[in-house]
Amino acid sequence: MVMGMHPSASLLGWLILMPVCASQPVPRLYWVAALLVGVAWIGTGLRFRALVRRSRWLFLAIVVFFAGMTPGRTLDLLPFLTVDGLRMALEHSARLVVALAMVAILMAGLPARALLSGLYGLLVPLRPLGLAADRFVLRLGLVLQALEPSPPPMPDRVDLDLPAWRGRDAFGVCCLVAVAAAANW
Repeated sequence: MVMGMHPSASLLGWLILMPVCASQPVPRLYWVAALLVGVAWIGTGLRFRALVRRSRWLFLAIVVFFAGMTPGRTLDLLPFLTVDGLRMALEHSARLVVALAMVAILMAGLPARALLSGLYGLLVPLRPLGLAADRFVLRLGLVLQALEPSPPPMPDRVDLDLPAWRGRDAFGVCCLVAVAAAANW
């Protein structure tokens, strides 16, 4: 778990910080992206590099679509690319890198079982709306297990450990809400 926090609090904090980090204006976005790439590169091992490698076609599509199809002043050496399009491609690539780095950091901080427990804890209050939280989490767990390089045999039963919320968990989420509000102010 992230710094000993409740899995639901860690996941909720990630859900709060993700749009805040990815929606920063351009000069600040590049600093946020550089910081998160550094943290993910050092802190997650090969996970971040694997996510970026798997997303290489998405990066290429971003460059082709934005740089090649955005009207504006063309480049002298490559007349089919525009300067404005390259700027937009760089900006959207930075947003994608921020998202990938934050996913890698979350996955490194929360093992799959804790991630599923945290998600279950966040979805249980939605039961009155007809959401079957246990089925949703079980299906997601099966997908995550199938994505592993050599998945272990399927268990007959899945038990999720969901610890009780503590005061520091609520305080941490409140602090993240305050940071998110201050960053977008």
